[in-house]
Amino acid sequence: MKIKRIDEMQKYILQNTTVTIDKLCEEFGVSKNTIRRDIDELCASGIIKKVYGGVTAIVKAPTSFEERGNENSDQKHRIGKAAAKLVEKDDSIFIDSGTTTFQMVPYLSECGGINVFTNNIKAVFAAYPIENIHLYSLPGTLNRKTNSLMGADTTKSIEKYNINKAFLASTGLTSESGVTNSEQMEYDIKRAVIEKSTKNYLLIDSTKFGKVSLITFASISDFDAVITDKMPPEEYVELLRENNVELIVADE
Repeated sequence: MKIKRIDEMQKYILQNTTVTIDKLCEEFGVSKNTIRRDIDELCASGIIKKVYGGVTAIVKAPTSFEERGNENSDQKHRIGKAAAKLVEKDDSIFIDSGTTTFQMVPYLSECGGINVFTNNIKAVFAAYPIENIHLYSLPGTLNRKTNSLMGADTTKSIEKYNINKAFLASTGLTSESGVTNSEQMEYDIKRAVIEKSTKNYLLIDSTKFGKVSLITFASISDFDAVITDKMPPEEYVELLRENNVELIVADE
C-alpha cells in the first residue's frame, strides 16, 4: 500500500511540477506526517526536492541530441550493433528518436532489403546512403532538441503501416514507474508504435536502470526484449524474468 502510494505520488508530482503538502494530503487521503515521511523517501531518490509548504520536481533541462549521443557513446554503439542483429530481410522496423536506437543504422546494411520507418532526423540522413533500406520518414513538426519529428500527424501516420519490429529508447526504468522518458511530447508516438508493432525492443544503456524520468510511456511487459550493455542489477534481471522479457547483453 505504501509503495503504491509513493509511486503514485511521484507520478503526480512529476506531472504537476510543484505541489503543496495540503494538496498531497487531499489527493492521497493521508495525514501530513505520513506525507512528510513519503516526501523524505522521494527526496532521497533525487526525484523531488522540498520547497516552502510543499515539493517540486527536479526536472533537468533537455539536452541536445549531440550531447546525449556523447554520453556513454561506446555502450550505445554496442547496443545498436546488437539490436541490428535482430533485423532480418523483409522486416518492417521502426527506429525512434533516441540516440541509442540511432546507433543501429550503420549496421543495417547487412540485413538485406528492409523497410525502415523513423521520426529520427539523424537516422534519416544516416540511412539515406544504405541501398538495401526502403526509408520512410514520418511527417510532423521538428523538435530541434531531439532531432525528431513529432505531433498529431506523426502519431496518426503510424496507424497505416504494418510494423513487425520496433526499437525504442528510454531515459529510465524502474520496477515502480515502469519505462519512462524525459520528453512528454513523445508519449503518443511511443504508445502508438508499441500498440502497432508485432515485437517491441527496449534499448537502454546500463546507467538507465533505477532512474525515473518525467513520463511513464510503457510497462516493462510491453516489450519482448531489453538490449543493454552489461548485466543489470539482480532485481532488474528478476523483473524481466517475471514479465517474460528477454535480456540481451551486447558483446564487449
